[in-house]
Amino acid sequence: MRTVNDWLGDHALSHQHPTNKLLHWICVPAIVFAVMGFFWAAPVPAAFAAVSHWLNWATLVAAATIA
Repeated sequence: MRTVNDWLGDHALSHQHPTNKLLHWICVPAIVFAVMGFFWAAPVPAAFAAVSHWLNWATLVAAATIA
């Protein structure tokens, strides 16, 4: 059975190609922004909307991630 170190070692080795690095620089932020957009679009309870327009699932997820 492979260990976590085995998996991470293979991952690090396979992500050294310049094209792979470029795709990650472009696609990973795009995926994060898309996921945050889905959270932003999700309906929020009325109590959230009463506090602020900016209080929604996306800001809560971002705050939890930063914390």
